[in-house]
Amino acid sequence: MASIIFVDELADALADTLAVEAADIRQSLDKVLAHAADDLRQLLRAGSPKDTGAYARGWRRRTVVREGRQVWEVYNAAKPWLTWIIEYGNRSRKGHALIGRSLDKEVDKIVADLVSQFRK
Repeated sequence: MASIIFVDELADALADTLAVEAADIRQSLDKVLAHAADDLRQLLRAGSPKDTGAYARGWRRRTVVREGRQVWEVYNAAKPWLTWIIEYGNRSRKGHALIGRSLDKEVDKIVADLVSQFRK
């Protein structure tokens, strides 16, 4: 049953209701973004070179608070220096550029999935 709200209390009641709804939306969004970070980690793990497997197993996800907002970072803990080399390539001993493999495909796939989820 609905409660009676007087006109002079309407602004406070509306603000309280909106705060509760905003908290629910924030929690739902946090779950979706955490799941997207896990999906990205799995895609990076699957697409990583597997000479010894240490680089592929090294992908991690962590939660960091930046400027008061929760952010999920996906990084390689085992061999972080290889991420740059794989992304941008390297030089051979003769100075020739060795082409790198871009990690953008995995990120673009996750972003497209997020956009399709939010449009529903």
